[in-house]
Amino acid sequence: GQSQDRNEEWISLFTGTEQYINSMDILWGDHFASEYEIYTSQDGVQYEKIYSVSDGKGQKETVPVGTICQYVKILMKAGPQADYQIKEVTLQTSQLLSQNRKTETSSQSTQAPTFTGNLAVDGDLNTRWASLRNEDDNWISVDLGAKATIHAIEVNWESACSDQYQI
Repeated sequence: GQSQDRNEEWISLFTGTEQYINSMDILWGDHFASEYEIYTSQDGVQYEKIYSVSDGKGQKETVPVGTICQYVKILMKAGPQADYQIKEVTLQTSQLLSQNRKTETSSQSTQAPTFTGNLAVDGDLNTRWASLRNEDDNWISVDLGAKATIHAIEVNWESACSDQYQI
């Protein structure tokens, strides 16, 4: 796409993924931003700045993202032309290693016996594992099946979550 004028312009992209985004490739047209910022968001409303570029050269530029997010915004602030052109944006993602893998747990709730460990990694945020109530030192372990490089860990807690934990 091409922007209208030289003022600050932005484009927000819905990632469509719950995967870790390592980096983003921006393929600029002839009218590139030499100064721009990268923001991420989970809801498309509240954004957090994660990266700034003050010496963009155009062509293809790779910028680090390094997070799990639903939205990525590029805020173009300055460039040599009166507008900006982005030909393509490509997200470099990592695979979710834990989904549907074997789990072990320290306990299982007696009040909710159907909330087994495998529900913590089934990809459905409406299901969960529940440990014994009022017991300290409960744990869950996920067998990834092989040695792996871990880029990020995201824990989606239910409202009755622990206030102290270790990963």
